[in-house]
Amino acid sequence: MRHPHHTSALVAALVAAGLGLLSCVPDAPSGPEETSSNDEPEAPAPPDPPAPPPPPVTGSLTTGVSTSGVDMPDSVSVSLDAGAAERLPSSGSVTWSDLAPGDHLVELSDLPGNCAPDGENPRIVVVESDQNTVTLFTVFCSPSLGEIHVLVTSTGEDEDDDGYRVEVEGEGVSLRVDVGRDADLTFPDLAPGPYRVRLRDVDKECDVADDDQFDVEVTTGERVEVAFRVECHD
Repeated sequence: MRHPHHTSALVAALVAAGLGLLSCVPDAPSGPEETSSNDEPEAPAPPDPPAPPPPPVTGSLTTGVSTSGVDMPDSVSVSLDAGAAERLPSSGSVTWSDLAPGDHLVELSDLPGNCAPDGENPRIVVVESDQNTVTLFTVFCSPSLGEIHVLVTSTGEDEDDDGYRVEVEGEGVSLRVDVGRDADLTFPDLAPGPYRVRLRDVDKECDVADDDQFDVEVTTGERVEVAFRVECHD
């Protein structure tokens, strides 16, 4: 014998339980996203170009000139590594840039005869990388003087026994020196300018070949040569 009331209650309970189970079932996982067949992968970026090499490290050289004394020149010349000379004041300087490190030859030139540098000229100077190297020429100038060299020779049987007199005359200068029949003498420290050189006290039995006087010009730092040749006879 069935009990309809109980059966209906059981069915209602099962239906309610089934609905609760269905509400707890998780959603099905979605599949992988589809990609379009027209999309291409991005190309890798090109590498950066190599950095340029650094410029060579060079140095510079300053050459100075300090001149003192008397009769100094207005300017002098300085050259580097036998190149073109740079003209600069007699107390001045010049700088060369972008020089390779190492030895460089510096030369001072166009100095008058009465001026001379102290130390080596030309000289080797070592240039350092990324530095300014300094070298200094110290120049001293003495008075601009010259000299006259006189040579006297005598020939013949009856030579002048008492010798001769050499005279040198110029502006503010009057020099007289007694010499023998043969003489070799120098008149130093003469200012530049014209001079007259004579041979005097020659015996009448003797003749001076060519001439017994010469007009000469003395220049700075130079020697003027004068020669007298005396010929004696009976």
